[in-house]
This record gives sequence, C-alpha cells and structure tokens, in this order.
Amino acid sequence: MELSLSIASAAREDIPAITRLINNAYRGDPGSRGWTSEGVFMEGERTSEADMERLFDQPEKENFKCCTPEKEILGFVSLEKKSDSVYLGLLTVSPDAQASGIGRQLLEFAESHARNLHKPAIVITVINIRTELVGWYGRRGYLPTGKIEFFPPGIYNSKVPLHLIEMKKEISPLQPPLFQ
Repeated sequence: MELSLSIASAAREDIPAITRLINNAYRGDPGSRGWTSEGVFMEGERTSEADMERLFDQPEKENFKCCTPEKEILGFVSLEKKSDSVYLGLLTVSPDAQASGIGRQLLEFAESHARNLHKPAIVITVINIRTELVGWYGRRGYLPTGKIEFFPPGIYNSKVPLHLIEMKKEISPLQPPLFQ
C-alpha cells in the first residue's frame, strides 16, 4: 500500500510528537524497536523536549516532518546549513512505518533542499557499530570521509565504546530538484 505523505517544516507545537517519535525509533520498547534502534548499546532517552526546543532555537537548522493526510508525524529530519554543505541529523522514521520508503523520501528531500541552498554536499554521522545503517546510506551514495568523532564521556549512556563515522554525498548541481 502506497502511503500518501507530505513533508513540511516542523513547528514548535510538533515538539512533543517529534520527541516521542525519536525516542520510540531510537530507544523504544524492545517489542516496538525498528531496525534503527540504538537500545541494545545505549540506555535512556535519545532526546528530550528541552533538547528539541534548543534544536528549534538554532537559526542555522531547519526541521522537517513527514506526515500522513491525518497529520500523524511518521518521520523527521533536521538539516543544518554549513558553509560548504548541509549536515543531516536525526533522520527518524516511526518503527511501525519503517521499510515503507519514508526514510528514502526524507533523504531525497534533504538532497533536493541542499541543491536549492546551492550546497554541493550532504554530510551525516553514523554510529560505527551500526553497519546496517552505514550500508543503507552507502547504497544511496554516501561515502565514509575517514573522519571520526568520539562520543564525549557520559553522553547517551553508552553501554559499549562508540564513535561516529562521517559520511558524505556530493550533490550534483546538474540534477533537477525533486521537490520545489
């Protein structure tokens, strides 16, 4: 069944629903975890409403939601304008809607948005032990840059040593935008 979805700017009134979405997708109950869950190697919530308020306060970041016609938020992504790229963060899809193409749709939207901003690349960071996620981004043209970022001590209550792998996709300005 093809879902009829829309992607739009997220607003402050969406913060409670987005916070629940992110925590469910990344740290949800074992029976409801999707393939993006970090709950096996991290404890506690992934984010809080206060964290999301701070995210929405940053003018260089634009936040987008993917909704059903009934306005249920099934996906989220935060895009940060850098000098030479767009940083893609918090790409999230509801565990109940994973494998329905929402993640791919949000990623394509982010790439189109980067083109519209005249940025030549999108940069992401992925947890090193999430090989399936590294592979998913790799199949979509994101390549490891060789840069790694270590987690500060105590952040996200990591159960094992972790670091982030930076991945990057060059965005061709010759490709027509997918969304306008």
